[in-house]
Amino acid sequence: MNSAVIRRLVVTTDLPGRFATAVLLSFCWLAVAVAAAISTGGHASLDSIQQMYEAQIGQSVSWNPPFMSALLGGLGVSRQHGAGLALPLFVAFVCAMLWGSYTLALLSSRARRVPVLGFLLVIVLVTNPVVLLYAGIIWKDVLFAAATALAISLALISLSAGNPCIRLGVAISCAAVLGVLPHIRQQGVVMMPVLLVLPVLAMYWMPRVLWPRRQLLGIGAVLIASLATYTLAKSWAAASIPGNDGRSISVGFNSIYKFDLAGIEAFERNGPLVAMGAGSEALAELRDHYTPERIDFFARSPHLVEFLKGHEEELFAWWRFAVTSFPNAYVTHRKEVLAALFGFAPPLACLPVHLGVDGFEHQMSALQLTPGSDAVDRRLYQLAVPWFGMPPFKHWSYFAAFLLVAAVALLGRRGRTRVVLGIISLTILVFYASFVPTAIACDFRYLFPAIPCLTILAIAVFFQWREAAERSGYQK
Repeated sequence: MNSAVIRRLVVTTDLPGRFATAVLLSFCWLAVAVAAAISTGGHASLDSIQQMYEAQIGQSVSWNPPFMSALLGGLGVSRQHGAGLALPLFVAFVCAMLWGSYTLALLSSRARRVPVLGFLLVIVLVTNPVVLLYAGIIWKDVLFAAATALAISLALISLSAGNPCIRLGVAISCAAVLGVLPHIRQQGVVMMPVLLVLPVLAMYWMPRVLWPRRQLLGIGAVLIASLATYTLAKSWAAASIPGNDGRSISVGFNSIYKFDLAGIEAFERNGPLVAMGAGSEALAELRDHYTPERIDFFARSPHLVEFLKGHEEELFAWWRFAVTSFPNAYVTHRKEVLAALFGFAPPLACLPVHLGVDGFEHQMSALQLTPGSDAVDRRLYQLAVPWFGMPPFKHWSYFAAFLLVAAVALLGRRGRTRVVLGIISLTILVFYASFVPTAIACDFRYLFPAIPCLTILAIAVFFQWREAAERSGYQK
């Protein structure tokens, strides 16, 4: 399918660029108001409460990365005032980053004409009720989504700027934001290097540069900014919330190993657990409780948990043995896990959304928070329930939309613009791919960061974003 066919399928008619931009800007800030209003001050789940409690006592008590706990402490969690204003401030922070990123991407595009179908798709993404709900939840997945969207939008601003000073300043800002991503969520480790190519390209393609030395200085400044932010964020989080001691990495990997060992055994008679010497009680629990939807079945399998606990030091070696000895069972297990993650599982098994405040009683009390949900939360949940089985709460729908938008970007653009949009597309694809070997549950929030990234890519594609040197009327 060539670019001409793609354009005929997608571009049936168009709208004046200024009109489309003004309408979309109005929708962006209307969405901020709606998201802030329906957040009712911020929703917090068990993970959120644990991170706020860590911020309060200044000590890691979970295996969550400490950065978000440190951030919540910076937003006002304290021993004297409990949670304080941390919840509403976090919501305001996320809303500003999410819809502010859409605004930056939109302003960097400066489209003359916008295809109607593309415009409608962008409107749907910008006002997505799922994003409106999620912007009010205190989750690291939401923070990661907002920070990644901000980094991409800053990259687009930098690459579309003809002024070298603006281009350099925004590229450094983009690199600084990228340096924080690995500390928010583990997927940042694989996404950061891909996205870092964008501010580097902004320097390499710097307009009106007469000597390569200046390009090298700009690239050096970008790399230093990213490394400095990464190092400072790591040091700050560790100093603010000590005691994690690498649990966010080690516990995460061990959970994957245990989940995969159980999954391979579930699809293979006399599999790795039998080879490890598992007893009949542990194997019976596995047969009765295993599900590819989430790792939580271990909570109902005490003999299985106890058995694996006795092999804690050898988990990786046994996992490697299991994957290489029973590859078909491993692939089947992972395929079922991904199917659930992308929306082919009962929606309530995958936690589509969380509304209200809930956590351990002693942590809630220390934070001066009242557990439960108010009337607005309950009403919102009742409105959301019918949507749980529909495409907005199914990640396969966003992945399909991503493939469509990426195809338009790669087949309908050329030169530097296609390279930039291709890198953004690759970043989204890398994010999805990172869950192929690591997913341990199908909660909707895990793939949520792809939605804002897709939204920015759609804005760039359908609002005719161009790299500075490829805009009409641009003078090198």
